[in-house]
Amino acid sequence: MLLPRLALLIAVPAALLLPSINEVPRNFSPSLLWDFRVASVGTQATLWATTGLVLSGLIAHAYSQERAKQDRHSLASTAR
Repeated sequence: MLLPRLALLIAVPAALLLPSINEVPRNFSPSLLWDFRVASVGTQATLWATTGLVLSGLIAHAYSQERAKQDRHSLASTAR
């Protein structure tokens, strides 16, 4: 309970003391900014979906290999 309070004690004054930053110039096209943000979300969604699918496939393969190994081991031990 002490750590969250300490973090707030540090973060709140820092946020109040630091200057605000507006990184988008006044003459920047809002539609271009919106398109960039939409493309960024799409990129992130594609990245995480691909990562999830690949890792789930690898985990399923590793699980099936381990299961087959256990089955062979149990079959070999019952044959003795």
